[in-house]
Amino acid sequence: MPVSPKKNESQSDFVSRCVSIEMHANPDMDNKQAVAICHSVWRRSKGQKDESPKSSKEFKTAQAIKSAEEINRAFTDAESDDLVDLNEWQLRE
Repeated sequence: MPVSPKKNESQSDFVSRCVSIEMHANPDMDNKQAVAICHSVWRRSKGQKDESPKSSKEFKTAQAIKSAEEINRAFTDAESDDLVDLNEWQLRE
């Protein structure tokens, strides 16, 4: 079942949650592809035209998610049980 934005969920929170779910469900999926899918789902849920993410906020969100995923991989590669919780990341304007 596709991920949908929750009532009153911000775009940044939704995309972070969505990417985490997509990457878990599809381990071979590229992070950029997951981000694009999640932004597409967000836009469709808001009745917006489905285009590639171009706004600065979407780009920053994608960068923050990618950084968190890289940190998670580094911890995993180091065989640590302490992973970064993607839900704790906040996008600063």
